[in-house]
Amino acid sequence: RINADFPSQLAKLVAKALLIHISSDYVFDGKAHRPYVESDATAPLSAYGQSKRAGEIAVLESGAKALVLRSSWLVSAHGQNFAATMLRLACTKTQLRVVADQYGVPTPTAFLSEQIKSALFQTRTFPQGLFHLVPAGETNWHQYAIHVVQKAETNSRWQAHLKIHSSAIEAIASEAFPSPVARPLNARLDCSRWKQALGLSSLPDYREVLEPVIDQMLERGPDFALKR
Repeated sequence: RINADFPSQLAKLVAKALLIHISSDYVFDGKAHRPYVESDATAPLSAYGQSKRAGEIAVLESGAKALVLRSSWLVSAHGQNFAATMLRLACTKTQLRVVADQYGVPTPTAFLSEQIKSALFQTRTFPQGLFHLVPAGETNWHQYAIHVVQKAETNSRWQAHLKIHSSAIEAIASEAFPSPVARPLNARLDCSRWKQALGLSSLPDYREVLEPVIDQMLERGPDFALKR
């Protein structure tokens, strides 16, 4: 109801005001062999994906002045996310197996907010409609986990707490990690339309914008991860 019904009610309330709505790569089934563009058919695999798609439709059809941004693999220095989970597991597990056949782009929330601010204050006409927005580059969950743990290995506050080395993180297929929630194997999003709207030649690489997020997590010390 939060993902599907609330955006519809909000769009009606704001009327002529600007509404910015964040959606998800989960609106796709992940079967494409290339990054998805905005015009690709949606086919959510989960209730979450279905609710996010319903929210998109509600906002786009409301008549409100709206920007709908699809993003993927959101991460911040606070709250629950994959990077924080990997830090916790690396401090508590001697064996770590991570899916390696699901591809996407880690997207820091700070990156999203900076892009939105640029659209608000540095463009003559604020973009409206549906856009994809993630940093440049791509990875998979296994490579992402290795990157996070490698960062912890170089931090003196974390070294004594790590129970597994990044080189020992095992890559597995999705079938080997049964989950009640179906996830798209391909979560890559083509951001050409967003770059064109803002007059950008490129977007920063995900590793560049992810770096300060991981650094903030590590600065808070191992207790930050172990309390999660």
